[in-house]
Amino acid sequence: MTPPALERRRAHLLLELACLGFAGLGLLLACFGHTALFGPWRAAVGADLFGAGGIPADLGPFLRTTDAILGGSIIGKWVAAWFLVHHGVRAGRRWAWLALLAGHGTWFLLDSGRSLALGVPSNVLLINLFPGIGFLALLLWGRPGSWTPPTVSAPRPAWRWMTAACAASVGIGLGVVFAPRSPPFAVYNAALHARFGVSEAVVTWELFAYALVGATFTAQFVMLWWAAAAERGAPWVGRAVIASVLAWFCVDSVGCALQGAWFNIALVNVPSLLLVALPWWLAVRPR
Repeated sequence: MTPPALERRRAHLLLELACLGFAGLGLLLACFGHTALFGPWRAAVGADLFGAGGIPADLGPFLRTTDAILGGSIIGKWVAAWFLVHHGVRAGRRWAWLALLAGHGTWFLLDSGRSLALGVPSNVLLINLFPGIGFLALLLWGRPGSWTPPTVSAPRPAWRWMTAACAASVGIGLGVVFAPRSPPFAVYNAALHARFGVSEAVVTWELFAYALVGATFTAQFVMLWWAAAAERGAPWVGRAVIASVLAWFCVDSVGCALQGAWFNIALVNVPSLLLVALPWWLAVRPR
C-alpha cells in the first residue's frame, strides 16, 4: 500500500470514529443534557437568550424534551454519515464524499446562521466550530485519490418514492429551521404550549432549540437523499436510511415520552417515520 493510500485509510478510519463519537454525543445530550455535563453550554446559551439570570428554572421539562429531540436528531445525522463514509467514501464514491460535504456544510451554515440571527453566538463558539472545522478537515484529508462509479441496479419503483420522501424531509427540516411558528405548524405549537405553557421564555427557547433540530434533521436527509438518488438499489443505502431514521425515532420518542411530550411523538415522530419507512419497506422487501 502506497503512503498516500495508507494516509487515506487512516483518515477514513478517523472519519468513521468521528461519526460514532458525535452520535454518542447526541445520546449523551438526550440522556444528560440537563446535568452539569452540559452546564457550561447551557449557561452561555441561557445568558445570550435570557440575560444575566440565565434560563428560567420553570423551563426544565421543556428543556429536557428539546434535549431528547435534538439528541435524537444528532444521532440520526451521524449514523447516516457513518454509512456514507464506510460504504461510500471508502469505496471511492465521489458522490458520497460530496454528499458528506453538502450535509456537513448544510448543518453548519443553518445551525450557525440561525444561532447568530437569534443572538446566540455562544452556540457557534462552544459547539459548532469544533465539529465544523474538525470534520471538514478529516473530509479533506480523506478525499479519495481516485473515483469509482456508483453501483446502480434496477430498483423497484418504490425506491423513487423513498428518494422523494427523503427530499420531502429536507423541506420539513428547513421549515423547522426558518418558520417553526408558521401556520403549517399551528397544531403542533398549540399542543406544545398546552403541555409547557405559552410564556415568552417558552417561545424564545422554542425558536432556538428547533432551529438546531431543523438544521440537523435537514443535514441528515440531504445525505440520505443523495445516497438514495446516486446509488439506486444498493442494499447498504436502504440500511443507511432505516438505521438512521430508527436511531433518531427511538431516542427522540423515548425522551419525549419520559417528559410527557406525547404530542411530539404523535404529530412529528410517527408521521415522519411512516413517510420514510413505508416506501423503504416497499423498496427493499423480499421479492
